[in-house]
Amino acid sequence: MRNSCRTYLEGAVRVFRWGEHLLCQDGGFYNDAQSSWRGITVFQAMALYETLEKHGRILEDRERRAMEDRLARAGEWVYKNIVPGYPTNLNYFAAGAALLALLGGKYGKTQYTRQAETLFCLCRQQVGVSGLLCGEGGSIGGQDSRGNRPVDIGYNVDESLPSLLLYSRAMQDTEALEWVERQMENHLLFVLPDGGIDNSFGTRNYKWSYWGSRTTDGCQWGYGLWGTDKPLFLEAAYRNVQLLRQCTRNGLLYGGPDYADHGEDACIHHTFCHAKGLAPCRIMGWRAGRHRSFQRKKKRGYSTIQKYIPSGFRQEGSWQMSQDMAGRVGRGDTQWEGRFPFCGTLLMARWWLQVWWNIG
Repeated sequence: MRNSCRTYLEGAVRVFRWGEHLLCQDGGFYNDAQSSWRGITVFQAMALYETLEKHGRILEDRERRAMEDRLARAGEWVYKNIVPGYPTNLNYFAAGAALLALLGGKYGKTQYTRQAETLFCLCRQQVGVSGLLCGEGGSIGGQDSRGNRPVDIGYNVDESLPSLLLYSRAMQDTEALEWVERQMENHLLFVLPDGGIDNSFGTRNYKWSYWGSRTTDGCQWGYGLWGTDKPLFLEAAYRNVQLLRQCTRNGLLYGGPDYADHGEDACIHHTFCHAKGLAPCRIMGWRAGRHRSFQRKKKRGYSTIQKYIPSGFRQEGSWQMSQDMAGRVGRGDTQWEGRFPFCGTLLMARWWLQVWWNIG
């Protein structure tokens, strides 16, 4: 093993050992030392599962057994706690469906598989009138005083949809996979020409950075790993990677294209989350490249994704303006931790340069 690879391996083992400080007796995992939130256990367990599946052979026996033990305990915690009615957002149920499908299949635990199906069905019921996944407002079934349901594009594209894709493939469920495909197509409306993600109206947009949501793994493990039969998905993942590269300085991912130039510090959380999301793409042989089919239908000189959601479509959380200048005006009043813009706020306005859509 090369020295650089050994350095990464040793770092991973040290992080795993340190995690014992946040581990609870029942297998749950604290979000951090100042938080009692333990829903994050589902993502800790998923990381352990991926580590053991793809890299278990290079671990020493002691470390591998320790990870397997923690995964088993965390999986049981998820099985007992991430259930319908658990007070949390959609992304935890989507991730729970994926994790339990994987664990159930690998270890022959039919009770995990059944619960994975239940969680997937719960997520599937959360599609709003716009065709977008709802449920990112503290509880998946809520709505604001205007009857709008909470939508967060960042979490949907970067976390929930990739998790539901993983579930569908683990379960070998063709019908579920077709439903996920339609959802991923609908959400392409919010992939901007330069690879940015428009989460300006998202109920959790306090975590929004121009390239996506801050504490998620990015869209590549969804759009990028779908397959070559959907070149539009591959192009969205490619353009987002290009944007990530543009926002990276000295190995750290900044929150937007102009952060470094204005003296804003980078957050290391951005970096390790998105490195984690890109790692499986590298392992599975995905190569980012341009695909000509990402060109859009033009209308009045403005190229948009009219194919998926029509101009001016009334959807949860915002109105869309679709002329030579595109913008989004908030129409929802969902308050997630008191940090969501009220109805009537101009959330994002930007000139679309037609040339962006016609490269390739």
